[in-house]
Amino acid sequence: MNSNKKVLASLWLIAFLTPAYAASKHVVVIQNDIQGQDLGVHCKSADDDLGFVPLHQGQQWGFYFHTRFIGTTHFYCNLFTMDSSHALTVYDNNVHRYVGDTCHWSIQSNRSCLFKSDIQLSGCHD
Repeated sequence: MNSNKKVLASLWLIAFLTPAYAASKHVVVIQNDIQGQDLGVHCKSADDDLGFVPLHQGQQWGFYFHTRFIGTTHFYCNLFTMDSSHALTVYDNNVHRYVGDTCHWSIQSNRSCLFKSDIQLSGCHD
């Protein structure tokens, strides 16, 4: 087999063995549902720092990305109000299994809830 055919065969094999979700676009949306308070959001992954975003009550902000081929993509956000702060994993492989390509988070005064197609999933985090 000549070298061009070997390269094409190798590329075909890599494409065939790569999971379909590895190249798909994923979206994370964060919505401030805290009554009467602003929310500060600072999201990061190992590769990307998305900066600080202020959200007034009712506002939302989001970002999109493509996962790594080996399935290790992990985004977390630090969430700040006037009197508290906490970190939240907004996307990893476990979240993807439950919601697919779009993660919609509702940040409330005492918890963060994940939605799939406007249906609240059972896992709200305190």
